[in-house]
Amino acid sequence: MTLTSNYLDQQSLQKEPDRQSPALVGAVSGLIAGSAYELGEAIFHHANEMESFLQIILEVGAATLAGSFMFAVFSTIRNRLK
Repeated sequence: MTLTSNYLDQQSLQKEPDRQSPALVGAVSGLIAGSAYELGEAIFHHANEMESFLQIILEVGAATLAGSFMFAVFSTIRNRLK
């Protein structure tokens, strides 16, 4: 009886799901996507349409934060549906 109850107690005390790894993957993918977007914008737009360095950094940073947040939220939702 104690073996069964100990087993059930261990199952009910599951570890908290890992959100840091998906958030890191999301941040890296957002960084790559934002950088690729800015690179494409620099190559294919007119030369007179210059963006400031701060605007480029803010757009890449926003893409990085958005990717990190999105992957962390999706990971949390997926782990709750398990």
